Amino acid sequence: AKIRLVNATGAGDSMVGGFLAQVTRGVDYETALIFASACGTATAASKGIAKRSTIDRVVSALYKKMGRAIPGTIARDMEQNKAREEAAAQAEAGSK
Repeated sequence: AKIRLVNATGAGDSMVGGFLAQVTRGVDYETALIFASACGTATAASKGIAKRSTIDRVVSALYKKMGRAIPGTIARDMEQNKAREEAAAQAEAGSK
């Protein structure tokens, strides 16, 4: 996925972390590597460690570029994360 490099510090660590997170959940190596690439890329495009929403956008871009569907496990995680972020935003808005 094309990004604008902001800061590469931590990108490799993010990639390793993303790979290990997926492999320990039982995801196959290819899928874990694609997710890991998204983690590293998203961090390189961020001021600090990438937020999950940024990682999810890069995952979507990578799979789109490859012309492949996002695997079910990753797609479900992305949906759950989006729902959590929306609920947190609503809770924050309601507390103001």
